[in-house]
Amino acid sequence: MHEKPSMQLKKILIPCDLKESSFTALYHAAHLAKLSGAEILLLHLEFTDNALESSKQALDAWVERMKAFHSGTVSAHVRKGGVVGEIPAFAKEQECGLIIMPTHGMRGMQKLTGSLALRVVSESHIPFIIVQERTIREQGYKKLVIPVDYRHQLLDESKAFVQLAQLFGSEVHLVIKKVNAELTDAKMLGDIKQSFDSAGISVTLHEVDHKLHFTKELVRYAAAVEADLICAVNFSYEYLYTLFPRTEEEDLIYNDAQIPVLLITPSNQDEIIYNIPMRF
Repeated sequence: MHEKPSMQLKKILIPCDLKESSFTALYHAAHLAKLSGAEILLLHLEFTDNALESSKQALDAWVERMKAFHSGTVSAHVRKGGVVGEIPAFAKEQECGLIIMPTHGMRGMQKLTGSLALRVVSESHIPFIIVQERTIREQGYKKLVIPVDYRHQLLDESKAFVQLAQLFGSEVHLVIKKVNAELTDAKMLGDIKQSFDSAGISVTLHEVDHKLHFTKELVRYAAAVEADLICAVNFSYEYLYTLFPRTEEEDLIYNDAQIPVLLITPSNQDEIIYNIPMRF
């Protein structure tokens, strides 16, 4: 019997544009904050000083709206600056452990396209959950889908997802990208699966034929199993592009099933940079 780890996430950051389509991110944050006791920080960015005061009033109104479904601490922050530089800088300054970022148009904050979202992610070692308009399910993130590319050793990366799955009590689905028609590397796959099995995590394997469009098949499978979260590791911005070329990155972030996507950029491949102290 494996003891479920205690999540000690202190702060969750939500960059928001004050549009209703972005409000969904607040429900995701509220669910995580309820589990962890984390404080939620709302951040809005403007390009000019003239809009700061009115934006602060609007953001304060969102804080009031959150009281209807969240009783924890929520604070509003308005800054002047651009998305790529200011979001990671503010998150680091506030020592946030997680950023939940909506992907829809950013009024006064630049339109957050898939490419721009990955630029923001790559500027920070803080994990990002990128969400669309679909709200978080009552069960939380109980089903995780994780893409695997045999051109990369996933053993180090899998440590982060083992912790994540333990955190939420999740089942894990590994989606394997085969680079050719050769048989799967049984030893590597066994080692990856063992890292989850040894932690008491249920693992299901699904292979994608090398002739098929991997991103589309990944999203199709995730939707079929009713996944709550798609997880990927962004190593030096190159790992993600190996799995998802530039022409496909928006297919992942803007997937038709509107499944949230977790992206983690570790600063060291042997270290889990999740900023969530956990007790086992």
